[in-house]
Amino acid sequence: MKIDYSQLGKNIARYRKFNGLTQEKLAEYIDLSNNHVSNIENNHSVPSLETLIKICEVLNITPDVLLLGTAVKHGGTLKDTFIQKLPMCNEKQILLLNNILDCLIENKIG
Repeated sequence: MKIDYSQLGKNIARYRKFNGLTQEKLAEYIDLSNNHVSNIENNHSVPSLETLIKICEVLNITPDVLLLGTAVKHGGTLKDTFIQKLPMCNEKQILLLNNILDCLIENKIG
């Protein structure tokens, strides 16, 4: 399996922001420079395994979330994944999802 480091950086940035952290704060927690965190997020540097694990610990996620872009934990379900992604949605997106779910349920689609 080839690792997409560009996507890895984007995933780190997304979950960092979701957790309300700046690059500076994440860097402080994992004992790296702000520039190094920025370089990882922008695909200019590849994080070591140790750094990746530290990032996961701070962001309270598993490495597969960052590496594969999946929030399903071992034994998890698609429903769990959906629920885990909801906090990353803004109010407009949540309203749209709610409308889609209402439509699916009312029309017994699927």
